[in-house]
Amino acid sequence: MLKFIGTILLIAAGSLCGLLESRKLILRERRLEDFLSFLQVMTTEIRFSQAHLDEIIRQHGEKFEFLKACAEKLEQGAAFLSVWREEASRAAGFNAEDRRLLQDFGVGLGTTDISGQLAHCELYTDLFQVRLKEARGQKEKKAKLYLLLGIFGGIAAALLLG
Repeated sequence: MLKFIGTILLIAAGSLCGLLESRKLILRERRLEDFLSFLQVMTTEIRFSQAHLDEIIRQHGEKFEFLKACAEKLEQGAAFLSVWREEASRAAGFNAEDRRLLQDFGVGLGTTDISGQLAHCELYTDLFQVRLKEARGQKEKKAKLYLLLGIFGGIAAALLLG
């Protein structure tokens, strides 16, 4: 009976590992979609309300922990660029390249006039759309594969140890 339970637990552990890897791909796609939505809102706010970056981040960054942390630190008087770089480097749900692009996005924020800010947002919207397309492709190709590899890895471990 213990051998059977051990076998089931090995298969479940492998399946869970595969599920977690698959979930990372799905989460990345959602995060990129959400950030693109944030960029669109930011572009609209800059164009029509000419709101300050601190205000835009505070009002519209609720879907991202790193934006919430940025808003809190900015309210305490921290410098925008250093706060953005620090928090973007820890943004959850993104891969390393995505986080680097987030950091680069922050470098150009608030450094030019309104037309420059709009161009900057449009450039990064295009760059993040490319990342989103890539993330969707990876999810389609690899999400099921990771799940199946986890299941079969768990079965293989159970067979080898059983």
